[in-house]
Amino acid sequence: MRKAKKKGRKLKDCPRFISDEAEEHFEEQLKNKKLLLEKRFHMQDSPSLGLPSYVSEVIVQRGWHKFVQNPDPPLVAVVKEFYANWLNPEEEVVTVRGTEVDCSVGAINHIYGLVDIADEYSKFTETMTKEQINEALQLTTKEGTQ
Repeated sequence: MRKAKKKGRKLKDCPRFISDEAEEHFEEQLKNKKLLLEKRFHMQDSPSLGLPSYVSEVIVQRGWHKFVQNPDPPLVAVVKEFYANWLNPEEEVVTVRGTEVDCSVGAINHIYGLVDIADEYSKFTETMTKEQINEALQLTTKEGTQ
């Protein structure tokens, strides 16, 4: 007997942007920029994880083992669409290709098994403006950056 095929949405069938403003943001700020991809840590099975002690101590103290592994490279087009549709930094849910993505601190911490730790950057992230996000994007998506 033949298995029935599941009907799923194809990414190309879903709307890419939630509004004209999001599409404009994509065209002006993101479309032609390269993403600076995260680098993974190559950890060993040892107390120091095969890293300098000042790095391994932070990873161990904060329980970041899963977080720093950073497994697969992202789908760049989808990442850019996420940021294009995230027009309000106060929003914790962003719609990407018809799917709501919870990008709250709690959701990210849950995925990576992290605990919420206040540090010197916490205040900045709570008060970020659209201009500051665009400035950060320009600094981290600079062409030719390695």
